[in-house]
Amino acid sequence: RAPSGRAVFQYMTVKPEGTKLTANSTCCFYPVLTPRGTRVIDFAPDDHPHHRGIFLAWHNIQGEPGGDFWGWG
Repeated sequence: RAPSGRAVFQYMTVKPEGTKLTANSTCCFYPVLTPRGTRVIDFAPDDHPHHRGIFLAWHNIQGEPGGDFWGWG
């Protein structure tokens, strides 16, 4: 939270209705705001409909390839 008490990010787990996101997976931080409330990232913008907030991915878990988070969208 910002000093004003305003939330500066949220963790999203459900794809928003009406979005152009091409994948069903969402799990990301969005929106991400400055302390003054300006949004600093977009969710599924027209030029990158596969992009979603800020997310983390692990490609190797316990030394084994576990998934292709880039290829899954």
